[in-house]
Amino acid sequence: MSKRLMPAVMFLAAFALTAQALAAVPEYEGATWVPAHANGYATGRNNVPLDRIIIQVTEGTYANSIAWFQAAESKVSSHYLIRASDGDITQMVKEADTAYHAGNLLFNRRSIGIEHEGYIARQESFTTEMYQASAALVIHLCEKYNIPKDREHIIGQNEVPDPRDPTQFGGIGHRMAPGLYWDWDYFMSLIREEQPATTGKLIGFVREGDIYDETANIVGAKVTLSNGQSQIVGDDALYQFADLAPGEYTITASTEGYTTVTIDRTVKVGQQIWGSIALEEVGCTPNCEGRECGSDGCTGSCGTCDEEGALCVDGTCVCQENNHLRCCDDNVCWVDSCGNLGQVSETCQHGCADGICINCQPQCDGKECGDDGCEGFCGVCDADKSCVEGQCVCIPEHHQDCCGERLCWYDSCGGQGEVITECDNGCHEGLCIEPGEQDATEEDVTEDNGTGDDNGPGDDNGPGTDNGPATDNGPGTDTGPGDTEPGDQEDVINGDTTGQDNGTGGIDSTTPGGDTGIIFPGDGTEETDKKGSGGCQSGSGAFSAWALLALLGALLVVRRRQAN
Repeated sequence: MSKRLMPAVMFLAAFALTAQALAAVPEYEGATWVPAHANGYATGRNNVPLDRIIIQVTEGTYANSIAWFQAAESKVSSHYLIRASDGDITQMVKEADTAYHAGNLLFNRRSIGIEHEGYIARQESFTTEMYQASAALVIHLCEKYNIPKDREHIIGQNEVPDPRDPTQFGGIGHRMAPGLYWDWDYFMSLIREEQPATTGKLIGFVREGDIYDETANIVGAKVTLSNGQSQIVGDDALYQFADLAPGEYTITASTEGYTTVTIDRTVKVGQQIWGSIALEEVGCTPNCEGRECGSDGCTGSCGTCDEEGALCVDGTCVCQENNHLRCCDDNVCWVDSCGNLGQVSETCQHGCADGICINCQPQCDGKECGDDGCEGFCGVCDADKSCVEGQCVCIPEHHQDCCGERLCWYDSCGGQGEVITECDNGCHEGLCIEPGEQDATEEDVTEDNGTGDDNGPGDDNGPGTDNGPATDNGPGTDTGPGDTEPGDQEDVINGDTTGQDNGTGGIDSTTPGGDTGIIFPGDGTEETDKKGSGGCQSGSGAFSAWALLALLGALLVVRRRQAN
């Protein structure tokens, strides 16, 4: 491909991918599809089964959270977001992909994340519309992926282990979402589609000056409802009235030394309604000198912090340092509560996602060879193939060879390609034969010279001449020294008829166990050749005849000696 065309091709490819993402259809009916930035999620789940749904809180507005997930620098996302006011749902990551949302890579891969607009420290964040929309979505996901509808599989981000320290929770950033004010009982009753509740619940804290000041609990305060029920709060300063009929209630909190305060709340079926109360000391004088936020020392406030994420510390709005961890480029950095980047916490070799250094993940989907992106390989091609864009392919025009009377190209796998040229005089061993050249495929033929001699190995050299062995190597009878057979021939010849071996040797007196077969020199005739060929049968038969004659001769000698 021309280098001049590469930028255009890359642009068109990027445009096609962008158009595809924008045109994607949400997987949940009624949701709106707005794609998160590719830095905020990973394609696929690395073969990890999907078995969790994680409930989270945006700690920001609906619109700002969507924009943040679309920002390249965020490197975080969530599958779904739900708006507080009306339960509107936006999908930003496909369910089959891994959104970076939990602060733990394993939990990212095994879960679907659902963000809820609001703040964990604000009681009013979680509306009935939000609960109902979220529960309907969770029911759909549980039934689609066979996820049990229980608290073991539907969890908050505050229940996700810290990947570096399993004794800590909230992921690597120790997030506490969905927080104290999330009504798990009500939420799970909607998911389980239990029988409709007929009652509701009132819950709240009694604190001095500021209901959000966890250090200002008023222990021993009395809380009374308009229906006559009452409680004395303990060390946590928390009251709870359950199984209340729906309707309007007046809540009164009082204790010695503090003014009595009354508030009104409406109990709703199946829900817990928060009604925390701030008391002030009797005769309290508000004092906001040098304070821009927090309690005025009584039941009033000196102001609130306008900057999102800012905390009121000793009457001053501050961005708390090292509040949580976040990706910064390809590293992990500390971030203050206002979202400002701090120092680098960890340098990542293979990049960062969801505030965690990620291990290199081999990318071999659809590839059978080549680099896996992690200094490894997706596979190796056979010797006759080359790796081209992750696929093993035959190398074109690898070599030339004859194709009939023509010369053709062949690929590395032996496939015939284009014709190179026509060969007028034929083709042999990948070359056209030049005029006048002897055909290289013919072999010289050696003819018989007519002399009657045969040049073949081991053959007859002509009539009357036998090249076969002239000595009979067939096995015979050993009569050499040490033969203990009675009636040894030599003993008999020497006049010894005792049957004892004199040990002087037999017919074969030089080699013990020698062959006593009779030798017939070959005379060129078939009969003589057979006799001279030796072997067990001819050798042993000849020996038997001569041995018998020798024995008869010996007997005659003995008889003559006896006669004398």
